[in-house]
Parts: sequence; structure tokens; C-alpha cells
Amino acid sequence: MYVIITMLMSVLVGLGAFFAILEFTRRRARLGVRREREKRNEDAAKGKIIELGSSTIADDLFPLIKPYITPGDSLFVVGSDAFFAASRHGLLLIDGLRECMKRGATLTYIILAPDTYAENKDSDAVIKLRKLKEEFDDKFHLVFPGEDPSIDEIQLETIQKYHFLHPILLVRGDEPIAMWIEGYHEPASIYAYNVKFVSIEAWNNAELEQFNSYYEDIQRLTKRGDYKDVSQEILRYPFPPKAA
Repeated sequence: MYVIITMLMSVLVGLGAFFAILEFTRRRARLGVRREREKRNEDAAKGKIIELGSSTIADDLFPLIKPYITPGDSLFVVGSDAFFAASRHGLLLIDGLRECMKRGATLTYIILAPDTYAENKDSDAVIKLRKLKEEFDDKFHLVFPGEDPSIDEIQLETIQKYHFLHPILLVRGDEPIAMWIEGYHEPASIYAYNVKFVSIEAWNNAELEQFNSYYEDIQRLTKRGDYKDVSQEILRYPFPPKAA
């Protein structure tokens, strides 16, 4: 009996040590991630272009872009199929979008291929996005440009151009503030590759030219057409016309 109790105690001590080491490792990993993000923010503020091999907008973009957001800014997010919102990581995305709008940005989320994950009012992605619309009303616009009945050939070509390439732009009036470029982002994935973040401190002629090209395309994609307003039903919101 004594031997059995001794063995059980040894097992419990061993398990306790194992979980203690595991928790220590997790804390070190979280601290490492936090320090890495702080270093990125410092580098961006110093005018360095941040390049990432792989990333997600929830984990990597929002910590970088939030310090640059001021009330009245416009944030344009280009996505393909709303998979991130529909995934088990969706709340991380929603929380990041919410935080940007709480800081005062008007957010336009452009979904180029909604038929898979945002095809109807019961889709997980739509349910999550609807809550944002209810919370922020005219500060949040969801645009499905491919479903505009007045879409033209140039808009269709633009949609095809951004099937894998996803730019995210922060604009103050018409002034470029920050740019996040996902060089390759497959549908049905939360991960993007060949990613670059450029802040206002890092602009050069090449980066500004790239920003302006993306901004022009986004304006084309969000041009108001003859949308049927069914915003409370399935969240297909038209982009508001520019003020005269």
C-alpha cells in the first residue's frame, strides 16, 4: 500500500512539474509575442517598412494600425470570402474591427466573393457582421461589389485582380496614413503571406504610388450602384455616396 501511495505521489509531483513548465513556456511565448509587436510598432514609428512572411489581420495588422487611427479616418478592408469572420477565430477579427471603429474610424469592409461564407442571413459571418452594423450603424459599411447590378467590365476586372491580393488602407480625408498589403491570401484561409505594412513615416514615392493605385481601385469597387437595400435582412450595404 505504501508503495502504491508513493508511486501516486510521484506521478502527481511529476504532473505538477509538467504543467508548471508548460505554463511557464506559454507565458514566455506570450511575452515574446508582445515584445515582438511592440518592436514592430517602434520600427513603424521610426519609418521602417514592416515585412512579414505570414500573418493574420487580427493578430498582426490591428496592433500596428490602431495607433494611427484618429476620429474621422476611413479604413478600407479588402477581403475575398468572409472566411475569417466565419471561422472559429472570427471573434478576434470582429473585436479588431470594433476597436478601430471605437477609435473613430469609418470602416468599409469589401467582400469580393460572398457566395460561400456570407451568402445568406443565417451565415455565421453575416450574423457576426450584423452585430457590428447594429452597434456602429453608419460607421460600418459592408460592400459586395460583385452583386451590384450596374457593375461594369472594369469593376469585374478589378474584382479579379484582388482575388488573392488584399490591400487595407487607412485614409484621413484623402491623405494616405497607413497601408497593409497581403500579397497572397487564399480564400477559405485566415493566413496571408508576403505581407507588408507601411506607415505615414515610411512613405516614399514607390509606396505612395502603390497606395494611390489601390485607393483608386477601392473607390471603383465601392462606387454606388443600384443596390437593393436589404441591410437588416442580409447586410448587403451600399457604400455611401461622397458628399458634394
